[in-house]
Amino acid sequence: MTPFRASLLVFVLIVTSGSADDRSLFIIPGEVPKADSLNRLFERHYNDPILKGAATLWDQWLVGSTIWRATSPRDSGDAMREHWRRTLLSRRIDADGYVSTHQHAGAAHIEGWPFPFWSQAGGIGYHFSLVNIPYLSQNGHSPLKNTSGWTFENCSTKSLDEQNGLVLSLDKPNASVETPLFHVDPFVAPFVGLEWAAEGLNPTDLCALEWTIGTGGRRLETRRAYFTPISAVDGTKFTMIPLHRHPVPACELQRFRICFHNSAPATVTVKSLFTSIDSRHNINNTSLLLGAIDYIRWTRDLNLLREMLPRLRRILGYSLVEFDVHSSGIVYTRWTGHDGKPGFKRDADGKKTMLKGHGIGSNYWDLLPFGSRDTLATIYLYAALRKMAELEEMIARHPEWNLPGGPERFEPFDLNKLADRVQETAQRTFWNEETGRFVACIDEDGVHHDYGYTFVNLEAIHYGLASPAQAKAIFAWIDGQRTVDGDTSQGGDIYHFRFAPRATTRRNIDWYMFAWIDPESIPFGGQVQDGGAVLGFSYHDVMARLRILGPDNAWNRLGAIADWYREVEAEGGYRKYYSVPGRGTLQGGGTAGGLGLDQEFVESVMVPSAMIEGFAGLSPTLEGLHLHPRIPTSWPKLVINGIAVHQQVIDVEIEPQKIRLTRVSGDAGTLNIFPPAGNWKVSMKGSTGAVEAKHYVPLLSERSPLPWNVDSFRELTLEMLSDK
Repeated sequence: MTPFRASLLVFVLIVTSGSADDRSLFIIPGEVPKADSLNRLFERHYNDPILKGAATLWDQWLVGSTIWRATSPRDSGDAMREHWRRTLLSRRIDADGYVSTHQHAGAAHIEGWPFPFWSQAGGIGYHFSLVNIPYLSQNGHSPLKNTSGWTFENCSTKSLDEQNGLVLSLDKPNASVETPLFHVDPFVAPFVGLEWAAEGLNPTDLCALEWTIGTGGRRLETRRAYFTPISAVDGTKFTMIPLHRHPVPACELQRFRICFHNSAPATVTVKSLFTSIDSRHNINNTSLLLGAIDYIRWTRDLNLLREMLPRLRRILGYSLVEFDVHSSGIVYTRWTGHDGKPGFKRDADGKKTMLKGHGIGSNYWDLLPFGSRDTLATIYLYAALRKMAELEEMIARHPEWNLPGGPERFEPFDLNKLADRVQETAQRTFWNEETGRFVACIDEDGVHHDYGYTFVNLEAIHYGLASPAQAKAIFAWIDGQRTVDGDTSQGGDIYHFRFAPRATTRRNIDWYMFAWIDPESIPFGGQVQDGGAVLGFSYHDVMARLRILGPDNAWNRLGAIADWYREVEAEGGYRKYYSVPGRGTLQGGGTAGGLGLDQEFVESVMVPSAMIEGFAGLSPTLEGLHLHPRIPTSWPKLVINGIAVHQQVIDVEIEPQKIRLTRVSGDAGTLNIFPPAGNWKVSMKGSTGAVEAKHYVPLLSERSPLPWNVDSFRELTLEMLSDK
């Protein structure tokens, strides 16, 4: 099979100077309106300020979709590179190895998703200030104005106001505060959150949270968990205290007591004390790892890799242990409430009983109970294993990089062997033979949940988890060549919204987390997680088509998106276009809707990036730039201007028999080029016009590169003599 449309290929690489400022990003002669539409779509979302505030779960998607763009000839993508460098290095990792979600604060686990709130779960919360927790005030909560029912020992109240909270003077050693009596099911309180500040506590003071458990109003026993004191330099901080590590019999939580165990007088400010469901995401670790590797391979930033490598090994190790991957062969999430079960049940008359604490989400799709044996998390874990194995292989080949080893270093063979097992297990475990597609997850009761999740299935193909036979069955369903009994959306209606397939094809009013109480009130297609659509994940659709159905099919899909976006722009943009009744409803900014396009849907920037690693086939590693172009038969040429790879800015021009890489600017040195396999005639032209020619045959077993010395040669031409 030829790398792209012809048996005779010529690669031309030219060192030149020029300007990237006034040139289109993507150029396709004969397809100018579509190419221009994709240019504008990319720039619209690339320049959206909200993109740079995205939480951890977006790392795996946004880094690779934005890091390659050089916004000027001498930029080398520096502004975006610096943003991602800072962001990746600043992702918090707790003592266990879990990576924080980095979403804005809510009334749930501070390192997780902001909701569901304790109030939705039937927990308890004491908020003396809501300054850092806007969700509660938006949902009718007000700060406490007094401490009625609280007990204070060896301390007194200095002040209480809505801005600062409850300020305590710890007048004597061993001060403590105790809440009023309450009655809370421990299942909805696996954590307790304390938002506080302190001045005067010593590092050796053994702060602790005590809680009483009982039944029927009768106190049974008191339990304790220690936590680390903070100081003035920490400012206001959230401390999450795990109660779930203490097995609890059938009983209730009744009271909290904060024991400061201060050895000297001090001042402590308590802003909030609340029970928390476990709103952590089981995909954060793999998302950070995949995003960091994307950054590293595009920038060749060995200094960042040297700093992050121990963290990458640690967070992958955490996922393998925490989610039982070695023994189960898949991601098996056992966190409290992440049971994959719906958050309510119906009786024979259809009356709902809420199951508070159940069905907590684990990823981007925050209303859906992904958990337990989790297909989507398994897909990302599989991708992370392959990427980490490739990285460890390169590190082993290059001792000159001087990168750390240590006991957490992975053997590439072991990672690939585990990835093989995960792939085989997932294909067998999550595949629904009846519907011919992957399910979302298998819950703790063994129930398979399948509402026709197109994003699960397309990502399974894109990341290489699905078998070729499974991939073909998936596309036959999504493209309407076969119908699935019971599906609400079938055939051409799956692409009803044009820019993407519906996220789901079967009406879902039963499988949600406990806080989404009335899904039947919104019609099918009126919520992104029930028949709606999200633009950004069309990237996986296009890339999956390239992998399985080829470039012509993939371009048909991407071209349809380009046509749609041109119409949207002509009518004034997303909000004006979808203000017309019947076209669909937009979600964003706190308003529910069926379509995810703008505002918090920052992943929309992904779609045009299918041009880079998809059609142009540009895939950098730390060792060089790999070329695997796949252009449609209708394209006479593809030009992409302003690509930042390693320390160079290049332009790319691809024709059926030619590829030209033009160096616009960059540092001195060598950029290794990895052409497709084959026999090549190489011509190198220096700055004086002299030509050096040689025969070049890349060795598949060693993936030997063709060094491009950008100082000595201004032009490099590769002519494929044979595609064998």
